[in-house]
Amino acid sequence: MKWLKRTAAAGMTAVMLFSCLPAAGAVQPGEELTRGETASILLEAATDYNADVTYGDILKGYPGGDLNEDGAVTRAQALVMLQRAFGGLPEPKGDNARSGYPAANFTDIPAWAQAELEDVLASGIVAGTSATTFSPDRKITKEQLELFLQRTYALEGSNLKDDFYATVNKEALDNSVIRPGYLGASAFYDLGAKVDEEIAGIIQELVDGGAKTEGEKKIVNFYRNILNIEARNAEGIAPIQPYLDAIDQAKTIEELMAVQNRVYEETGGTLFMGFGLNIDVKRRPSCQVSVWAGGSSYTPKNIVSSSGRYSMLSQSGRRASFSRFSKAGWARKAFISLANNSTSPFL
Repeated sequence: MKWLKRTAAAGMTAVMLFSCLPAAGAVQPGEELTRGETASILLEAATDYNADVTYGDILKGYPGGDLNEDGAVTRAQALVMLQRAFGGLPEPKGDNARSGYPAANFTDIPAWAQAELEDVLASGIVAGTSATTFSPDRKITKEQLELFLQRTYALEGSNLKDDFYATVNKEALDNSVIRPGYLGASAFYDLGAKVDEEIAGIIQELVDGGAKTEGEKKIVNFYRNILNIEARNAEGIAPIQPYLDAIDQAKTIEELMAVQNRVYEETGGTLFMGFGLNIDVKRRPSCQVSVWAGGSSYTPKNIVSSSGRYSMLSQSGRRASFSRFSKAGWARKAFISLANNSTSPFL
């Protein structure tokens, strides 16, 4: 009985070990694809989009009839096959049009591929190797082909299993428009714009004589102070001089962040630069580091005053704080600290 159990256990172990090994002929990560492998991958990927497409429709071979299925596939060949597999690509709209890669300046598209690559390049899914070069003869890997497919799925936006987000939000993404003064377009931006309009209406009503309570008068005074740019510029950098001195005295990133926290606690705003990680929508799931300059700064004790006197950060003050922060080299140090301490899997 013990022998039987040991034999069964050994057999199960062997099955598990062999099941973990790559199948013979399977494409390994980073390995260049062949023409035949590319056609097979695209045939499977396009089934839900072009049901009648066949392997022969995708890989047509050379003029002499040779398919050369074992030959390495090039960028131009792979994208021509992608176009055939999906039966052409749609024109990008809205969000896809804004985030797509421009391809109008490519000067090295081979004559044999120009007609079939026209809508592929116009779709925005192809990034060149430079602003003017496509590098049609460069070989590609399975990972690179999958990246083209991911962009195609997002462009199509019609299959939940391939790109859930793009499919569910298809109509909104295709019709999205960036409002003047906004950085992007989304449901959150639309909701924010609606709230801003409602708040603007309330404030205007108070400014026009509707302010009755102490709190409402404070809002009116604060609003008028924001519009009084000349008065703020006349004050110069004096209101923020203590913070500039603290930046100069900071010796470590921790001390600089302490100044940042102090500015935020005392003014409610940021004096110098901020930074953070944003998902790179073109190279998901990787991230990019973003940096931005601080905006207006004000002191709570002046904001809560109903007398109408406020201390806002002037234009010269913003320039001074930005210059001080840049010259100190803190931006680079902050990025390094962020990268070394980030728990994000995307960096």
